[in-house]
Amino acid sequence: MAILVGRTKSLSKADYKLLKGFVAQLIGGLNIGRDSTHVGLILFDSKAKVSSTFADESLFTKDALHQPVEKISDKRYKPTRTDKTLIAANNKLFTAEGGDRSKFSNVLIILTDGKPTCIKTFCRDNSPS
Repeated sequence: MAILVGRTKSLSKADYKLLKGFVAQLIGGLNIGRDSTHVGLILFDSKAKVSSTFADESLFTKDALHQPVEKISDKRYKPTRTDKTLIAANNKLFTAEGGDRSKFSNVLIILTDGKPTCIKTFCRDNSPS
């Protein structure tokens, strides 16, 4: 499961702390393990930062996965480049090198304020017909 977390200034500090708590609760409800669910985490604003991949064996327990979530800084940035984080997930998580496994379904959860900063060429080239 890929979890993409927007960390932009359009979220209040209180809402951002709620978002981090939600991610922790989400992880707590998963069956995490070497032969079960793996989690990749990407933080994004104007850039996408891959915090963990599906291949990171040190994160195959719930306790271990909570550490990178707890370490997410409360600092928020702008703008919201959802396009960059989706590209990073495709190129860094959903690959053999990123630990993608063909026997398991790919799941992506994106947590954002819903207000992406749109680069005109990207939006024009990728808008539905």
